[in-house]
Amino acid sequence: MSAEKKIALLGQPNSGKSTVFNMLTGAHQHVGNWPGKTVEKVEGEFTYGDTKYLIADLPGTYSLSANSDEEIVTRDYIASGGADIVCILADSSQLERSLFMLSDYAGITVPAMLVLTMTDVAKAQGKKINIAKLSEKLGIPVVSIVAPDKKSYGSFYKALEEAAKAQKQLDFSALTELYKNGEQKAAYAKALALVPENGVEKYSSEWLAAKLLEGDNAVINKLSSASDRSTLKKFAQENPDGSLYTSDCKFEWIDGLLSDTVTKTKKTSEILTKFDRAAISKRWGKLISIGIVLLGIIGSFIVAAPLMGIGSAIPSVLTPLINAIGMPEMLASFINSTLITALGWVFSMAGFVFGINLVFGLIEEVGYMARVSYVFDNTMNKLGLQGKSIMPMLVSFGCTIGGAAGTRVIDS
Repeated sequence: MSAEKKIALLGQPNSGKSTVFNMLTGAHQHVGNWPGKTVEKVEGEFTYGDTKYLIADLPGTYSLSANSDEEIVTRDYIASGGADIVCILADSSQLERSLFMLSDYAGITVPAMLVLTMTDVAKAQGKKINIAKLSEKLGIPVVSIVAPDKKSYGSFYKALEEAAKAQKQLDFSALTELYKNGEQKAAYAKALALVPENGVEKYSSEWLAAKLLEGDNAVINKLSSASDRSTLKKFAQENPDGSLYTSDCKFEWIDGLLSDTVTKTKKTSEILTKFDRAAISKRWGKLISIGIVLLGIIGSFIVAAPLMGIGSAIPSVLTPLINAIGMPEMLASFINSTLITALGWVFSMAGFVFGINLVFGLIEEVGYMARVSYVFDNTMNKLGLQGKSIMPMLVSFGCTIGGAAGTRVIDS
């Protein structure tokens, strides 16, 4: 064996990352924790040709902002040179959303390749992706696979070999131009002047400037040795909408990537397209999301109604039966007031929790939750929270149990 390479799998939750890791490594994997963190560290290895690949399955995150231990671990691992190649995974069936991780990676100078998963689902949706053209635009190898199907991995191995030899870095020049020419171009130019010209570690100056504009505290700490910390903090405070600006630029960059590389044989509903635009707009986005959450809560009650009806009927049905048995009054009272009442309450609450999980699970499956998080991100940031914390808060107005269960999405 003549070579050994370290690769890292990077992607959003549900992008097929863990499936790819398991298919590549099989039983050759081990789990631990990252140093100083409770975040799970999953590593393994596999061999292809005369090369041994050591592979790290990085924690699934929606972006590379330093909002959680998972995101910090992921960023630090990549920037420290822990990987020779980063494999960025994206769900082909919803590229507009899943490529956000790629846009957040743009500007990190570690060689990369893009792996498109769930291509079978995309094909069923009538989507056709021009892999060669997308690769040309990005400047890195691009490959498509069906994660659970090992037979589809032939092109992946070849692309990995190419990436290992060519060491190509993601071309982010088009995204930088959007930063420089958008509505807040003056703020981005000022951020660019505050960061080292040659960047820090594997972070380019363009990437650092974008994160500074987003008010990324970890980046501010990292830049404190090169720039005055109070100046950096003041800049972040003066640009509270920086994260929305960079997000708009990233989505515009993604639209540019997909405009002539993805074709659809099945026409997308014009009504759905207009709704999607309204759902993430500054004017209507919040009102629409609150309305949908309220409808979701009402829908949860409708779904829960049969079980809740059974729960409320249990005491009225079983209490007369217990009383008719003729047992001692104290025992009958105990059974009626505790066991039967508790049984009825369990049925009622089980019905509502089932309804909440079913309805809001469906809303999550269609991708609407991510849009709610996006439109509320700036508002929740002012409270020291992330945009996705809005969902548990809104759901709590209908059911505290549902809201408490929803806090699993919050990073801290």
